[in-house]
Amino acid sequence: MNKKLTKLAIVPGIMAVLFITACNTKSKNYTDNDIIFKDMDTTVKPGADFFKYAKGGWLKKTPTPADESGWSIGNLVVEENNNRLKAINIKAADSAAKPGSAEQKIGDFWATAMDSAGIEKQGLSALQPYFRQIDSVKDLPSLTHAMTELEKIGVNNQMAWYIGQDDKNSDVIALKFWQGGIGLPEREFYFKKDSTSQKIRAAFVTYIRTLLTLSGVDSAAAAKSAQGILAAETNLAQIHRSRAALRRLVPGAQLVVLFGHPRLASQIPGTAPILLCWHGQPLMQRAAAKWVMANMR
Repeated sequence: MNKKLTKLAIVPGIMAVLFITACNTKSKNYTDNDIIFKDMDTTVKPGADFFKYAKGGWLKKTPTPADESGWSIGNLVVEENNNRLKAINIKAADSAAKPGSAEQKIGDFWATAMDSAGIEKQGLSALQPYFRQIDSVKDLPSLTHAMTELEKIGVNNQMAWYIGQDDKNSDVIALKFWQGGIGLPEREFYFKKDSTSQKIRAAFVTYIRTLLTLSGVDSAAAAKSAQGILAAETNLAQIHRSRAALRRLVPGAQLVVLFGHPRLASQIPGTAPILLCWHGQPLMQRAAAKWVMANMR
């Protein structure tokens, strides 16, 4: 009887040990496998620096590359996508794809882009028709046509636009317009008087002058044009809304007026909404059009 009681007394102790061991094992497995926990830095007190506490582990494991100004999980996603696209392109280029097939076109596109010697030999010859079109701009219709043709080859212009989710209804994918026409990040870069902003503008002018010189413009004309481009962009920046002003505005207005063309909505095929991401800025549209007309050659 005493032996039975002794055995019964031992059982709870054994169960407790097993329970504690199981909990420790589960806790260890959790910390080993939980990606959120792995990114934390538990040596930092959350009350002292919650960001480092929550993401310090990831920051230690993922230093910013020397050629990047910032780095995040979004950059890693882009890198992964780029690597996959590269592999697809190389595979297509190395294959004996059927003429006219998507694979053949992808392969030819990749081979053309990688032919640096051929690119250098051709120079800017492929761009000459666009340069001539820019030189021929004399009024608003010819400007609009030139902007449209340049947009087709990926050149951003005064009318910035993109496809995105409706700000009020995420189920809707809409055509959106935004204030554009400037090369610096936003309007304040053109007007701040501090030394850093002045250096940025000077470097911007140097950059433009260099591009023009490389395109065949003589140095004197390139320097004059670079200053003219900065002046033109400064004028456009004056009618841009600041970031603070944009945060106070509600997006979603129907776009019905664009440079005096109220029929724009009916001219764009499809049934998707056309949203004005200038946040109800008809004054800016009219001011931009007026400035363009006043400065047309």
